Amino acid sequence: IPEDVTIIDGYAFYGQQTLRYIEMNEKVKIIKEYAFHGMTQLRTITLPSTIQQVEGNAFSECTSMKMIIIQANSNDITKCESTTFSHGQIYVKEGNENSGICGKQTLYGYKTKGKAGTNIYWMTIESGNKMMIYGINEMDNYTKTTQVWKEIKGDVQSIEIDEYVTSIGDNAFNSFESLTRIQISSTIERIGTTIMRNCISLTSISVEENNKKYSNDNYGVLYDKQKTTLIQYPIGKIDSVSYEIPQNVITIKQYTFEKSKKLTTLTISSTVNSIEQY
Repeated sequence: IPEDVTIIDGYAFYGQQTLRYIEMNEKVKIIKEYAFHGMTQLRTITLPSTIQQVEGNAFSECTSMKMIIIQANSNDITKCESTTFSHGQIYVKEGNENSGICGKQTLYGYKTKGKAGTNIYWMTIESGNKMMIYGINEMDNYTKTTQVWKEIKGDVQSIEIDEYVTSIGDNAFNSFESLTRIQISSTIERIGTTIMRNCISLTSISVEENNKKYSNDNYGVLYDKQKTTLIQYPIGKIDSVSYEIPQNVITIKQYTFEKSKKLTTLTISSTVNSIEQY
């Protein structure tokens, strides 16, 4: 939304069918009725801290909507009706969950949020224990010391990557020592290097079944789609002391089993012909 817009008129984007993510500028104060009604591809909307009024049916029948993020404090919002949103979960700043804005709809609190690439965003919920990454594009690459979430990563126990995020940057989750599970969406096309290195509590990596590039096995181990490359073993697993690499695996990537302290027996199949460092 352009920076000089303060009011979004009724029916402004009514029925628009291509936009999937909208972030408004910090001047928008009013969204009128049916402004975004029927945008069936819209998945995430972020309302600015300046928002004061969101009229009825402004986002109704946005059937793909998953997240509505309201950055304004609840006492600054004078109008948000129960018909404003018909789909998706509404996230507000922690402490505003019981404010009663938007009628009878359930509100969920977020603790921190930020940016992780061009049109890629993140926020933590559940008192900082869960991180959600969302938007449309590639995630930035990092070193261990340049991660945008490095100050809060010690609290994160689970990560969910939403649809339309297309990559996970180098070192993205390196040394998330409390992380136990990560869920990778179907749209991820690239997973960077050492993204889960030193995740000493990690027990499960889950990839959406219709992802065309990556997959996981029943032990929560990350592979490419054809299962010829083993990418990451969840090194925090405590219920398995042995693992057998299946036939057809050709390559074991670097750091795959590093710090797997409970793993005592590893059987490498005869098809493996490349084991990268560490």
